[in-house]
Amino acid sequence: TVLSSMSYVSGFTSGEAAPLRYRVIRKQVIIAGGATGTFASGTAYQISASTIPAQYRPPIVIYGSAAGTFMRGYCSYYVLPSGAISVGWNNGGASLTAPAWISFNCTYFLDYE
Repeated sequence: TVLSSMSYVSGFTSGEAAPLRYRVIRKQVIIAGGATGTFASGTAYQISASTIPAQYRPPIVIYGSAAGTFMRGYCSYYVLPSGAISVGWNNGGASLTAPAWISFNCTYFLDYE
């Protein structure tokens, strides 16, 4: 299996987070990495300029918890059926400062039957 790197949209880099990459092992897609940039609360940002190839894309939105700077909570990631990857955070109504980076890893199956 090959570990494939993904490029970032303007305004985001790997920076302090691990580089955004995916790997396919049999019928599992593993995505890991994150982005460094400016994040506003309550907004999801597409961070990937490249997309996951069509044959490896999920048929539904895959989402979950992510970690931010200093293990900041309220962060999340989204793998979209288009193959794009987004991250975001929400301060939960508290006066928290925005994370400088958000990082995650996830695995999903290509065969949902």
